[in-house]
Amino acid sequence: GLAAVIGVVRGHKGFIHVDSEPDRGTTIRVLFPMREAVAAETATDTLDTRIDIRESPYRGQGRIMVVDDENAVRELLRTILEREGYEVLEAANGLEAVSRWHQHADAIDLILMDLSMPFMGGVEAFTELRRTGCDVPVILSSGYSESQIRREYLGKGFAGFIQKPCLKKTLLESVAAAMGERGEG
Repeated sequence: GLAAVIGVVRGHKGFIHVDSEPDRGTTIRVLFPMREAVAAETATDTLDTRIDIRESPYRGQGRIMVVDDENAVRELLRTILEREGYEVLEAANGLEAVSRWHQHADAIDLILMDLSMPFMGGVEAFTELRRTGCDVPVILSSGYSESQIRREYLGKGFAGFIQKPCLKKTLLESVAAAMGERGEG
């Protein structure tokens, strides 16, 4: 978990400060830089569930399996993707994803899979899915830094990578690109 935290913090140009004293305890501070432009963009574009009354340039169709061990993440992704026209199937870990694939193989067009999960992680699940004939695009997601993920998993067959947390726009552009659709905006 700490490696994921460090990856997220570094990815946002922040740092972690640790103060520790014997018999007194430890204080951990996570500090991020904030600029007005970033604050304004984050307030309007962060992955959220607000309804946008304008027609979205990311409208799509098809069924996406969202695989993440965090229920809140799955629910948020489901809400965003369904509002854009996608159907969403959920799995809480890699084992469940493989089982759901076998149940719905003909109806799944894309898999969005977390890297670190209990029972079977994203890479192991991806390997098992490919071994059993799954050929749909798989986007890997993680809190680890993008450069670290690209070093370890580039060329392994993933259709893309999304670093958590991400902007709604980044999610939808990645999905559209992996599914061969156009997204403008």
